Amino acid sequence: MSAVAFVATAPVGAVLRGGAAAQQLQPNSAPSPEAATSDGSSGTVLAFSAAAAAAAVCGGAKSRRSRRSVAARQAFGAGPSSSLGSSVYWRPSFAAGSSFVAGQAPAALPTPVGQQHPDGPERGDRTTMGMKLAYWMYTGPAHIGTLRVASSFRNVHAIMHAPLGDDYFNVMRSMLERSRDFTPVTASIVDRHVLARGSQEKVVENITRKDKEDRPDLIVLTPTCTSSILQEDLSNFCKRARESTDSDVILADVNHYRVNEHQASDRTLAQIVSFYLDKLKASGKKVEKTARPSANIIGTFTLGFHNSHDCRELKRMLRDMGIDTNLVVPEGACVTELEQLPNAWFNIVPYREVGLMSANTMLKDWDMPYVDICPMGVTETAQCLVSHSTLRYEPI
Repeated sequence: MSAVAFVATAPVGAVLRGGAAAQQLQPNSAPSPEAATSDGSSGTVLAFSAAAAAAAVCGGAKSRRSRRSVAARQAFGAGPSSSLGSSVYWRPSFAAGSSFVAGQAPAALPTPVGQQHPDGPERGDRTTMGMKLAYWMYTGPAHIGTLRVASSFRNVHAIMHAPLGDDYFNVMRSMLERSRDFTPVTASIVDRHVLARGSQEKVVENITRKDKEDRPDLIVLTPTCTSSILQEDLSNFCKRARESTDSDVILADVNHYRVNEHQASDRTLAQIVSFYLDKLKASGKKVEKTARPSANIIGTFTLGFHNSHDCRELKRMLRDMGIDTNLVVPEGACVTELEQLPNAWFNIVPYREVGLMSANTMLKDWDMPYVDICPMGVTETAQCLVSHSTLRYEPI
């Protein structure tokens, strides 16, 4: 009875959801007796109050068990407000001022099953039409960028020297990327035993164990902000591990207190590219350019914002221009294929966050020009095409 008495004595605007509805029906604005007698709307107010009271009494327990809200909430959804999302719509009947009809309150009554409400789709359908999903994350710490680059390559394993709490990359990538393979990242946990006697034995053991189990082409060791406090010589750990492994082992040379995720990913990618191009130089192999014009796409990697779609469109655009795609680095590439990077005529860096350092390295060491204008939009696409026309990328 308390709930019924509260709704019956409350102003009409108090039972409406949101503040925008009160703009149409102001509180304490019940019609006068003269107006009620002239247009017969007194029964409407009573019917509306009764319907709202019944909804308030029954809706508390029913709304938790049913997907469809109470009829009063369906009928009187909140209007357009700056604090609400785009999934909340305003009923046209309120805007037209025709929500009250003599003797009944049709907006407060449920819509029969199988029939569409005269004001449009029901609120559940309107909510579904108004909601949109976006793929977006905050910029993470430096080791996240290193792990993103390492996990983008094929047959590359990353070992993270970190305490518990910094090893969430596996869960994050498995949830967002939804790839078939497991995330190739292993955490070498920094615990109380490591703090007591050092972590060299544990790190070297983890590197050699992963080399025997997975046989990767490259193992990347990276610390985190927390483990960097220990000031351990991880580069010496990598040298010790190379003596007993068949895989290449490198340390991600990143200052975890100076750079963020994007900067660390750019530096890690440039470090890996330089490592294998230096091996190519030391081997003395002859580099031959492709017969047809070709380009490398540098910078598409895992957990990127629609990187796969952008890469597909770039390949189509290059194909229409008569240019082949030599390599896409690092997403889906193998580190043993990096020696084919100089075979291309030029490089394309579609993102300013990742790839510029690698492109500058190849420009300096291999005289390979690059285009860093992303063809996104009419103006940028035109500028990208102009840069192609003025670029000197004939084979030398």
